[in-house]
Amino acid sequence: MSISAIRYLYDFKTHPRSATLILALAVWILISVLQYKNLFDPLDQRWYDFLNVQTATKIQNLPIVIVGIDEDSFAELGKQWPWTRDVHAELVDQLSSGGAAVIGFDVLFAEPSPNAAADQAFARAIKNAGNVVLAANLSYVKSEHFEQLTRVSPLDSLIEAGAQAGIANIDLDSDLVSRKLAGYGDSLWRELLKAYGNKHPGASPQHIEVGTHARFVGPDHSFKYASYYQALNPDEYLPLNFFKDKIVIIGLDITTSPDPASHRTEQFATPFFLVSDRMTPGVEIHANFVANGLLGTSLTQTKGYVPILLLGLLLGIASLSMSKINNLLNGLVVIALLILPIALSALFFARFNLWMPSLGVVIGVMLFYLTRTGIAYILTLQSQRAIRKAFAMYVSREVVNELIENPDKLVLGGEKRELTIMFTDLANFTSVCEKLTPEQVSQLLTEHMTAMTYIVMKNRGTVDKFIGDAIMAFWNAPLDDPNHALNACRSALGMQEEMSLLRERLLKMGLPEIHMRIGINTGEVVVGNMGSTDRFDYTAIGDSVNLASRLEGVNKLYGSSILVSETTALKVRDQLPIQLIDRVRVKGKEQPINIYWLAKPEYPEIYHTALNAYFNADWKESQRLWQEYILLKPHDRIASLYLDRIKNFIVTPPDNWDGSVALEKA
Repeated sequence: MSISAIRYLYDFKTHPRSATLILALAVWILISVLQYKNLFDPLDQRWYDFLNVQTATKIQNLPIVIVGIDEDSFAELGKQWPWTRDVHAELVDQLSSGGAAVIGFDVLFAEPSPNAAADQAFARAIKNAGNVVLAANLSYVKSEHFEQLTRVSPLDSLIEAGAQAGIANIDLDSDLVSRKLAGYGDSLWRELLKAYGNKHPGASPQHIEVGTHARFVGPDHSFKYASYYQALNPDEYLPLNFFKDKIVIIGLDITTSPDPASHRTEQFATPFFLVSDRMTPGVEIHANFVANGLLGTSLTQTKGYVPILLLGLLLGIASLSMSKINNLLNGLVVIALLILPIALSALFFARFNLWMPSLGVVIGVMLFYLTRTGIAYILTLQSQRAIRKAFAMYVSREVVNELIENPDKLVLGGEKRELTIMFTDLANFTSVCEKLTPEQVSQLLTEHMTAMTYIVMKNRGTVDKFIGDAIMAFWNAPLDDPNHALNACRSALGMQEEMSLLRERLLKMGLPEIHMRIGINTGEVVVGNMGSTDRFDYTAIGDSVNLASRLEGVNKLYGSSILVSETTALKVRDQLPIQLIDRVRVKGKEQPINIYWLAKPEYPEIYHTALNAYFNADWKESQRLWQEYILLKPHDRIASLYLDRIKNFIVTPPDNWDGSVALEKA
């Protein structure tokens, strides 16, 4: 698909909802097909295992006991397998006399043994017990000419003696893990439960559908257990009434089959295999199946269309919620939508005995989000390149980056926010220009502007515009800068240092010195795109901008190089040296403000004393102090300025004196 086609299908500005709905539909169809083909089964099986492990009951008081034909029993009995059936007859007699409710053998007795008397003894024991269930087997035979499923049942003599038969085959999933209850109507575990229900009608389990999932009680050896040799002699090895009213299941509990001719595997993986790294004997898997029947904890899988419908619902929500590019909101939405199917699956599993495969739903939501984000990223890169190319020649790099991040700001209008604004101007530059060729003037200005711009941007400022040899810059827009006043003042100091180097170069060229005046103010302004619908600039406007410009101009009155307003001074006074210069009234404002010289060398105490006397209208004392001070600093314009003012105030005292003068008269 070409970029233009992607743009048509996924243009967030012109078709935000329809584009995301089309994408959601495509993802839904794809995931539905993959779900139908069971391609998510491996992931869902692992999720099933995790839930089974986390919600395992690990109940110890179930009426189930396993008698294991284990290595210890082989050692104690000293017999090779298969044992003669009179040994099993002795076990049945012991269990029956011990009060066992049901006796089940996960051992196939399909053929007569060489010892007919032992077979007869086993049949008599089964008849006397009256509660024995034997294993049957389904054998799948495939040859060149036919395929056949054959049932292998116990000996007729054992069935005639009263034994019930149940199929002991265990169904395995594609990854060879046991998760489903054996899916036969006469499975061994079902026959054990029927026999138990005959003895205890109140404990008879409800009907369980074929193919239902099992909830395993725990890892291997989670049930009460006795070795075969212990069960033969319970008075010596086991507690009193160990088998009373229990479902006793006898089966192999060894790693390898003792019968090389047997085709049955006696060790199986269960959901606990990944955490325990141990296989589970088949006899214990049957015990788990019986436990599911007794407790009613088996799990019914939801219909196949349920995850598909859930995915459709979530994709619909996602497409409506994520139709616009908002990384934070989209991230929160997708996290919620990813958690929801997992949470529902876990809730159904733990509380309602329902198994809902959910990993396909999770993958579908994630695929939608990643695809949407990927396409948006491609289109954003294209937009960024276009915006950068169009505006990089006209505005600062910061403004370009802000427009790239927020293209919707490329409209007329602005916002109110606090900025620190700077104005600069070169003094005596006209006289310098008169002695230079136009090319030299251009070179000098380029060198000056380049150096000053670099310093501003290095300190996170935005160069707004160049006005002849003057510069307007501001901080805290378009990028947030919590230290905007401090960064502006540091820029001013760096710019004056750079000016000293420029003056040295001019002197070497035989040109007169030039000086730069800087005014800085912090205040609320309107900042944004100002102009006409055809052409506009990113700039700031307002009284605070005007004050910064005025402060730059009145530097020549005080002989200062950097003047800052009171609002700026209050923000930097703990980090940078400042000196109070004057108290002025700005046009249109009632309250006077103090203005400061940034980085002015420390003055004698008499300077501050003279200022205080002046502000308190103590004209005679202030005049005397300024006269003493001017002897110390004969070239200081500030002292001369105040002496001239005081001279006039003595003749014509000001009305309602608050220590301030109009800024235009400062």
